[in-house]
Amino acid sequence: MDARSRIGVLLSERRDRVIERFKKLLCAEVGGAGPWESLVGEAIAELVESAARAFAAPGEDVAAVQAPPRFVALAWNARELTRDYILLRSALYEELEQGWPDMPASAWRRVDAALDRTVRGVLTPRQGYPHAESLVRVLGHDLRSPLGAIAGSVQLLLHRDVHDARPRRVLQRIQGSVDRLDRLIGDVLDFARARFAGGVAIAPERVDLAELTRAAVAETAALHPGRVRFTSRLDTPVECDQARMSKVVSTLLRATLDQAPEATYVDLELASASDQALLTLHRDGPLPPDFVARVFDPCRRDGPEQRRAGFDLYVAREIVVAHHGRVDVESSDAAGTTFSVRIPLEGAPQAHAARGTSGRGR
Repeated sequence: MDARSRIGVLLSERRDRVIERFKKLLCAEVGGAGPWESLVGEAIAELVESAARAFAAPGEDVAAVQAPPRFVALAWNARELTRDYILLRSALYEELEQGWPDMPASAWRRVDAALDRTVRGVLTPRQGYPHAESLVRVLGHDLRSPLGAIAGSVQLLLHRDVHDARPRRVLQRIQGSVDRLDRLIGDVLDFARARFAGGVAIAPERVDLAELTRAAVAETAALHPGRVRFTSRLDTPVECDQARMSKVVSTLLRATLDQAPEATYVDLELASASDQALLTLHRDGPLPPDFVARVFDPCRRDGPEQRRAGFDLYVAREIVVAHHGRVDVESSDAAGTTFSVRIPLEGAPQAHAARGTSGRGR
């Protein structure tokens, strides 16, 4: 077995040990464990598996190992990401040294190259936009100011004694267009914050997630009457941003229904799993394979409907990540299509404090 393949085998065999060692180092660094601990394990496992495959596969460029999305989501700024990278490197090196005490210098250089490429790939886009947060704020203000003036004028005219139905309908259409533009601006700003400015900002509060979900289902019923069957087994309030989580539920409902035949029903269930709230949406039948492959891609090129769905789902995923949660999708002919969302019941504020963040998610 050559040196490269041996590294791949070691990474696979010692993955769990690397995860546990990393978590111990991180807990010591931040002063104790937190609700984020399970997410850390999943993200590091994904990263180590990616590296192991690259080392084991002939012809693969190990220097081109990319950080999986879950590892990227562990950090809320460049400082924290660098810290996590250093701790991971330490854990990985200790395990490799125990598994291969006389590893040659050329093999260590391969490992260095793979790890360095990983952290550069994550840090570069963040460091390339040092004033992105300020730009996002200015952009939001400049776009919403004239829109607010239009909305105010329309409301003033609507509250006057307008007896003629025709101008009233025109004003109502203008109001509807203003509302849609305001939502679109919000989506674009969330996208910009997630992509360039460290993540979507959230304002957590105690929320009845079951009631929030019922309201989202009721709104969806206007376009898809009777097609959503909702059940809730969650009787505990959840610490989350109410407006943003409502947006997540509505986005996933649209994504599930818009790609389905008219006669298809969606089963929406809310429950608790350990210390997390679990929201699942299931329907019979698979999503189109090309849609599943790029389901969270905001820059799709395969038609306006798919572009909008990819954009909305990207923003929804970033909102969930800001709550220290995750979104998954599974789709097959046999099992149908299932979207699942997991967020901590009590975790967002404590997780921010434990990791030393300023309350801004990624």
